[in-house]
Amino acid sequence: MRAGRPLRLGLATKESDHGVNLDQAAGIFAARVLSGELVLKNWDHTVDQWTARLMLLGKAMPELEMPGCTDADRSDAIAQICHGAVSYKEIKEANVWRVLRDWLSPAQRAALDACCPERIDLSNGQSAKISYDPGKDPFISLRVSHLFGVWETPAIVNGRVPLLVHILTPGQKPWQMTKDLKGFWASGYAQMKKEVAGRYPRHLWPDNPREWVPPPGRI
Repeated sequence: MRAGRPLRLGLATKESDHGVNLDQAAGIFAARVLSGELVLKNWDHTVDQWTARLMLLGKAMPELEMPGCTDADRSDAIAQICHGAVSYKEIKEANVWRVLRDWLSPAQRAALDACCPERIDLSNGQSAKISYDPGKDPFISLRVSHLFGVWETPAIVNGRVPLLVHILTPGQKPWQMTKDLKGFWASGYAQMKKEVAGRYPRHLWPDNPREWVPPPGRI
């Protein structure tokens, strides 16, 4: 969890911490982390992706009864991460995964990895990283040539959640975002080729990608 300028927070010094209520201290730390006053350095993009995956799976497959990831849940988790500390120095680089992993049972962890994976293997042999954002469609980003052979929109969560596909030019610039790859190949690809191919003459632009067989190493 990243935030702006951190403040120094000392509920007590190590030399005088005997009277500190550690439960209360953890709650105060959690509130200040959530408000942005303090930073947990190890609550990073990887953790945000993990929580977004968890939220998506809970929504898409409620029958799994996955634990929630509301603001209250985050506050509880951060309080557990901070428990026992009496100064910001002690929590700044705390191990957040020690607590987060305990949110899920082994079966739930397996379900999360299977249904909301970090990467997806596509039908053409390519592998793509999936990006997750709370409340938004999970997406993959690939150059158009790396989508040759992927004629249908890939999906996760046992087929319940189609991925948003960010189709990129050979120069890695965004061209189109779609959850209808079938429609893209039917009409969008021809338009893309018409407008973009001249800027990337060294890249392959077959007239009919479905019938095209790439030379070894040429995608």
